[in-house]
Amino acid sequence: MNKWLLGLAAILIVLAATNPSRADFNDWAVRYTAHKIDEQAHREGREASSGERMIGGAIVGFAVSAMPIKRQNFIFFSIYSLDQDIIQPGSADEGFPGCALGIAGQFVGFKKC
Repeated sequence: MNKWLLGLAAILIVLAATNPSRADFNDWAVRYTAHKIDEQAHREGREASSGERMIGGAIVGFAVSAMPIKRQNFIFFSIYSLDQDIIQPGSADEGFPGCALGIAGQFVGFKKC
């Protein structure tokens, strides 16, 4: 029983220590955008240039750092959500996620929270 409690405590300490910050979210948003640019180029049957990824990432990095993004910090994980007044461009399958779960230094994007 004590080993189980020590293991649980260790896991909780690791999760608290790796809870992503707003800066981590901004970096993830840039990587997410670069990945979407690569996917779009692949659908068009071509390779995305490094310039496309850099410019797209830089624009998103600048925009995301200035956006009103709400962070709910639950110590072991965080939920980041865009303000509902912000209209997301693109179809239902594309665009930036309206919500992201940050846990253990990783992010998972969702359309809605």
